[in-house]
Amino acid sequence: MNIGKEKFSQELANRNFLFIGLSDRWGTKERNILRDCIMAKRAGANVYLYCQRDSFLSKKAKQNGVELVFHKGKFYTKLVQWYKLRALKKLINDLKIDLIHCYNIKILWPIAFFIRRKHKISLILTQGNEVQKFYRNFYYRPLSSRIDQVLLPMQEMVE
Repeated sequence: MNIGKEKFSQELANRNFLFIGLSDRWGTKERNILRDCIMAKRAGANVYLYCQRDSFLSKKAKQNGVELVFHKGKFYTKLVQWYKLRALKKLINDLKIDLIHCYNIKILWPIAFFIRRKHKISLILTQGNEVQKFYRNFYYRPLSSRIDQVLLPMQEMVE
């Protein structure tokens, strides 16, 4: 069993993971983000948490030794405002990110757009609540094909 764990850790060594948790609350989603960051860090990955400065999540992550990258300004989710998130695109390039894990579907779309041609970067979404909007419009189709994995906490959410 140690051989498999050692091989897994070697595969994650020098991999750069970006977890995105832009929440100022401290609930189940934020605890899951922190847990996932800690698990990836223990497995040998270089972990970065993109979060809001002075949020509960940032404070807890700092206590647990997770490297923080702070979001500056307002959180823009409308299509015509994605250009204001260009700093996030630059961050992904500068840190040479291998995997991005989102926990909010609203930030997922600009990220999928920014990495649409970077197929070596894995994109994961953990959707913890019911999706209120129907994402079948023509501009979401190419972006949704960029998502590599969707994680759901309950079987009932598959619909």
